[in-house]
Amino acid sequence: MFIRDYEKFAYRRKQHGYSFYYQYWREVLFDYACKIFSYTGDLAEIIPPKEIEVRLLLFGKCGINRNNSGDLLATNVNLFGLTYYFDEFTSYNYTTPLESGERTIGKDAVLISNNTLRNGMSEIIHAYACQLAHAEVTLLSAFINNRDTVAWTAISEQQAQSAREYRSKMYEGKIDVCVDKGFSTIQMRPLGTEKRLSYSELYDTRNNILNSFLELIGVRRANDKRERLITDEVQANNSLLKLNLTDMRDSRLKGLEEIERVFGVKGDLICNVDLDGNGSLDDSEQKGDAVND
Repeated sequence: MFIRDYEKFAYRRKQHGYSFYYQYWREVLFDYACKIFSYTGDLAEIIPPKEIEVRLLLFGKCGINRNNSGDLLATNVNLFGLTYYFDEFTSYNYTTPLESGERTIGKDAVLISNNTLRNGMSEIIHAYACQLAHAEVTLLSAFINNRDTVAWTAISEQQAQSAREYRSKMYEGKIDVCVDKGFSTIQMRPLGTEKRLSYSELYDTRNNILNSFLELIGVRRANDKRERLITDEVQANNSLLKLNLTDMRDSRLKGLEEIERVFGVKGDLICNVDLDGNGSLDDSEQKGDAVND
């Protein structure tokens, strides 16, 4: 959904800055999140599963209703209809590229939530994409600056342009000869390196940020050296991880149960991460069949 005209910027060096890496990591993290759960059964044959997950992750909720032709759809919704609670509603307006309309929740529509509070993951993905983008830019800058450990000071635009051209060629790994006479008057000052992180520290920082996100969505780190962690710390991490995923899973299962009740269409849910930490993805609690027991 987020990938747009990859060929337009894939090989443009000027875009390999913060904006480039932010877009890259935003899409990668969103793709990871979309793969936490998958759907099978009749529902998956009628509605593309990604249409449900995309809406849940972006907006925290997804409407399931029939269109004016009777086809079952996943839709973007705006809730309305007062109840005794500020966060509960009786109906929603749905929109699609082809039509829009109103439906009553529980009667001719089902509202699936991403979690109990109907929070999406777009802000979480944004926060981690920002951190990872900064980490990538810092790492890339460290690589480039290792080829030239001085800061340049120019007194004219011509000198500045000469310096830019030299740095541009250095970026591409080309050590060139300067033919501009004014280039010799450019002042070069050593860059302080005493407080800089090493390459390995920068890599570890980036990987730790990514691992933090992966743990948040239920992917346990393979290289976190758990043998060095005390038992209580491991159990605390696992409990928090399971708490988040269980809430997301149960919210989806509740939605699937409602879809079968309202529309007579059965759907099963599979959790694609090790929810219980036992190395197996086939726990009976992870499947939609458990809802119908």
